[in-house]
Amino acid sequence: MKVYDVAFLLLKRNKKNHFIYGLTLLFSIVVCFIFIDFIDNPILIETDQVRGILDPQGFNLPLSKGLPFVIITFTWSMILYASQYYFKQKDQEYSLLIISGMNLVSHIKYALCQIGLILGAVIPLSFITGTLSLFLIKKLIYDYLDISHSIFNIRLSTYITTMYALFMLVLVIIVVLIGTIHKTSILSLKKTHQKHKYIKQGSRISLVYVLIYIYCLCHFFIIKNDWIYYEINSIVGMLAAYGILKKCIGTLLNYLKKKYQGKDTFICLSHFHLTLNSTSSLVFLMTIIVTGILPILALQNPLSNEYVTGIISFLFIITLLLISIIYKLNIEMHDKVYEYVVLEKIGYTKKQLIQMIVKENVIYYTLILCIPLPYLFSITYQYLMKYHISMTLLIVLFLFYLVAIIFSLLITNKAYQNTFITRRKIS
Repeated sequence: MKVYDVAFLLLKRNKKNHFIYGLTLLFSIVVCFIFIDFIDNPILIETDQVRGILDPQGFNLPLSKGLPFVIITFTWSMILYASQYYFKQKDQEYSLLIISGMNLVSHIKYALCQIGLILGAVIPLSFITGTLSLFLIKKLIYDYLDISHSIFNIRLSTYITTMYALFMLVLVIIVVLIGTIHKTSILSLKKTHQKHKYIKQGSRISLVYVLIYIYCLCHFFIIKNDWIYYEINSIVGMLAAYGILKKCIGTLLNYLKKKYQGKDTFICLSHFHLTLNSTSSLVFLMTIIVTGILPILALQNPLSNEYVTGIISFLFIITLLLISIIYKLNIEMHDKVYEYVVLEKIGYTKKQLIQMIVKENVIYYTLILCIPLPYLFSITYQYLMKYHISMTLLIVLFLFYLVAIIFSLLITNKAYQNTFITRRKIS
């Protein structure tokens, strides 16, 4: 059988993982396309100044141009992140192909064929979806800002810049792919079922993170200077929260697991701990964005392009992060589901296992929701008092954050349960 036939055959047999990866690429490229148009569109660029700490007069960087650039950079990072884990989960497949006698050149052809098929379907669809989405977004923005301009006027440079960025990104993906294939060996087969994840326990020094988190929270009520100090205070507080995720929660969970040893909650906490450790960086980015967007929006004129761009950036970046979290959880889902299948064989009922799955995911997403809440409430209070930021805006942003997390929880639960049911039938 030819290399291309094998690539196409295995692509069809493992549709789910390829579909999820393709969907992640699709959404990321659409977001990139939209914000590249924001940068190129002179109508959506104003001359406001972003102020610095040491330069009160500011430097000439319109927020409507700076934020899209940050979103685009973040989008490419998410694509590379998803690609890295997509290739990583195919280690066993690559190893089997090596055993079957496929040389390195044929192996690379095989992988590039699969990636080419995925990108061949995703890129045209992303341009179509991005164009239609841009029409809708421009319609909303132009109506809100009372701009008389055609929503169908998309600059050619938007398509050219996106294609150039995609070309460079594909080159990076190919380099990552070849590096992954080069490192893949027969030994990876032996390691596939011998992976042990060690959880570092916290120490007394880890309590420093809790103290910093609380100090920064209280400091919001003392700060009387420029808005940038609120931003710095939020970042330091969320860095402390990241330390709590990595260090302190481990100690707490170890204590709780001893308390609930022999009960269903013990299994849920163990899985939750592993999930939190593998996605802590994404949770950290989530909390930074949620707490950092308010100081930026508070100083913008509600009838300005910067204000609208900031809100749209917030909505898209939260969505991107949640998609990344769902994607990562889906990759790690199979190992956890295998444990639930084993538990069923030793006496647990299907209903009990489904309840444990739901409990595990509820604990995880509740933590994501709650970590930034004290900071959100403190910032909200300060800005309502000093800058008169719209309460309606705050409610809308919080509701979007809440609904997005609930929706992600439902998707994760559904995927978890479907994988569990499928694994039961195979076993």
